[in-house]
Amino acid sequence: MARQARKLAVSGIYHVMVRGIGRQALFHSAADNLAFLSAVTFALQRTQVQLINYCLMSNHVHLILKLRQEDRTSTAALSQCLKIIETRYAAYYNNTYEREGPLFTGRFASEPIDDEHYLLAAWCYVLRNPAKAGIAETDTYTWSSYSDYFGSGHPYPAVDTSYMLTRYSKDFLLQQISSLGDPERILEPPTPKKKCSDTDVVAKMDRICGCTTPSAFQTLSPEIRTRSLAALVQQGAGVRQLARLTGIAPGMISRTVRNYNTTHPNMEEIE
Repeated sequence: MARQARKLAVSGIYHVMVRGIGRQALFHSAADNLAFLSAVTFALQRTQVQLINYCLMSNHVHLILKLRQEDRTSTAALSQCLKIIETRYAAYYNNTYEREGPLFTGRFASEPIDDEHYLLAAWCYVLRNPAKAGIAETDTYTWSSYSDYFGSGHPYPAVDTSYMLTRYSKDFLLQQISSLGDPERILEPPTPKKKCSDTDVVAKMDRICGCTTPSAFQTLSPEIRTRSLAALVQQGAGVRQLARLTGIAPGMISRTVRNYNTTHPNMEEIE
């Protein structure tokens, strides 16, 4: 099934987020953070993409990236840049921690930035991430581009500060970091869902599709069965748990939900 095309930014500017698979931590030491930044630098050089802002959190990363004028008719350069970053860092991480398999969750998330208000709001949001998470104050956090803009700590040379600083003064930006609200379509990592007991899941099944047994669930039409599985997973049911309660193989449930979410990226939660 074809993936949904990414939205294009006329400006060529995108807010991008990548996160660890299964919400696992991506960074365990300063060496890990530096290795990720090294991968970013390499990718920027290869693709001629500009880095306007970044923040490395424990299990996800925010980047604001700008494409060259000639690359703005598609998101190919953006995808290539992220592919290089993820591939290089995953190779480093897997080698360092003696693990195998993917490190990042699916496709990276991206949001086009085509107006000045959203640009400023997203830029501030990225830098505020550590304070919002209760990890550190914005101006003391090491692994963001705060120091590149305001001259403290250890700046990261790959950050291009000129795009923002030719539009706004440093004093204005500092004021906005503490006062500007988050934009509505900001990219945030999903809140981990509370695990449900079998009793809870059966109750949800009854509410969503009117079934409480495997035999009844399997009599549903394919369309209703697919939508119900996607809704149940969205509301906290585990794949193996659903396999027990619906009689459908775990692999089939995973593929069904993944395909459904690809074609319905903005599915609202079913009550």
